[in-house]
Amino acid sequence: MTTTAETTATTGQPDPILFHWVMTVQTNDGRQATNDGRINAIPGIHDHQSTYKAVQAAMKDVVGTDHFTVVFFSIRPNQI
Repeated sequence: MTTTAETTATTGQPDPILFHWVMTVQTNDGRQATNDGRINAIPGIHDHQSTYKAVQAAMKDVVGTDHFTVVFFSIRPNQI
């Protein structure tokens, strides 16, 4: 399953950069889930931490709880 986490842009800011992310989590009851998606980040507005938190929020929807440990996280610009 692929989801898209989006951050909001403010007017007059630089164009957002599209990133691709992959995250694997393990819940407190032992379930594991891996998901990937795309997220826009605006230079000067969003940083690595705020983008990571947005991805975590997307994973909460996937696993149905916010009680999990991140086992793996990768984020890169969505380009070849």
